Amino acid sequence: MEEKRLSPEEVAGIISTKEVLEKIGQGRLINVKSLCECPGISRKRAYEYHREREKRAREEQGFREPSARSQERERELTALKKRLDRLEIENGALKIAQMAVEDLKKRDFRPDWGAYQSYGGKLSQGKGTNGSCPG
Repeated sequence: MEEKRLSPEEVAGIISTKEVLEKIGQGRLINVKSLCECPGISRKRAYEYHREREKRAREEQGFREPSARSQERERELTALKKRLDRLEIENGALKIAQMAVEDLKKRDFRPDWGAYQSYGGKLSQGKGTNGSCPG
């Protein structure tokens, strides 16, 4: 009868199983040394296969997670773009107001605060702009 040899991947899988069994106190059910004799590999090499397998599994997990992360990042990006648009509009309005103030300064504009105060601090309500018609 021909003896079936285990592949490195199968050995790594059995070592993973042994680790799980050790967590529940049943690790003695698998003997890694005798397991390694079957495919003709050293115990050290078997654990290297195991570490390589675990590393690949973590990398695969890392490639799966970005889809959830990328969706969250996409939502954040959309919210930031909306905020940027709003801030650009506000900034534009402030620039226009600043230009208006600068223009008024160039024309030596001075508001007539005396007229404003003569009405008790209340502005007229469209019945005249020169202060001659009380509100």
